[in-house]
Amino acid sequence: MSSIETVFMNVVHELQENIASFAAPTRDLNKKRTFKQKRAQENQRITLAENQML
Repeated sequence: MSSIETVFMNVVHELQENIASFAAPTRDLNKKRTFKQKRAQENQRITLAENQML
């Protein structure tokens, strides 16, 4: 998956979470934090891979 696809999937996921928060304001914040941690790890991995290609 390219970094553009990853960014797009992250944006879609954020939108889904934001839409869900209007329907269910008492969402689990730990779940969101976990997703953000996973996204940060994936972004670090992509950056590392891009730097190795230079």
